[in-house]
Amino acid sequence: MAQDFGILISQPGTSVTSINPSSSQMLMNTAHPFIKIDTQNANGFVTLTLSIVTDPPEPVGPATDKYTTLYSFPHGYKYIPSPEVLFNVTNFAPGLGGGMSYFLDSGFLGRHTFVDGVYLYAVADATTLYIICRKYKDSSFGGVSNVLTGTNVTITTHVFVDDIGV
Repeated sequence: MAQDFGILISQPGTSVTSINPSSSQMLMNTAHPFIKIDTQNANGFVTLTLSIVTDPPEPVGPATDKYTTLYSFPHGYKYIPSPEVLFNVTNFAPGLGGGMSYFLDSGFLGRHTFVDGVYLYAVADATTLYIICRKYKDSSFGGVSNVLTGTNVTITTHVFVDDIGV
């Protein structure tokens, strides 16, 4: 009796019945419980240290957000992959409170009051992976500027290649 491997998709020109299901010629195998990571693309695994030496711009207005791309790099695919990004804040900017030291994909860097704060997150489009800072402030309730100068973050990215979107 044949073993059931679920749905198999192989590289063009390769029969799924003629190769081992764990072969590198197998593009997708639903018998495996994890999505596939590309080990051939150098941008599939990237570790970097982000040191914020210039404070990103502050939001303007009574209750607003300001988004700033802090770092980006081409991921090398022609579709929107699914990135997993691990953040490890190794040094918080002076004066910020309540921040998370470790987070996955997005997390809170801190705040001065309950009506201001800073988030850091990652997102990908069809060509690039972006590390973005989101600052928010409601100055009508006393929110203050969140200065990030001096923040250091170690970032490890894994780009998954099964075209499952962000």
